[in-house]
Amino acid sequence: MAAVTPQTSLGELQARVRAAEARGVDQSDRLVRSVQQSLRVEGYEVREEVLRDALERTRARRPR
Repeated sequence: MAAVTPQTSLGELQARVRAAEARGVDQSDRLVRSVQQSLRVEGYEVREEVLRDALERTRARRPR
């Protein structure tokens, strides 16, 4: 999975997660670490549980 940057949109993250799942690959851990690290660089400290919860909510949504 490509690195998450401040310019990465939520829609792009959703597409990456869905594409990985379609290939049968669970990229959850890597995605959570990448987002957490990107936020830390920007000066935010976000707990892993919060990011995992957000990921699960994103997975539950249907694509538009």
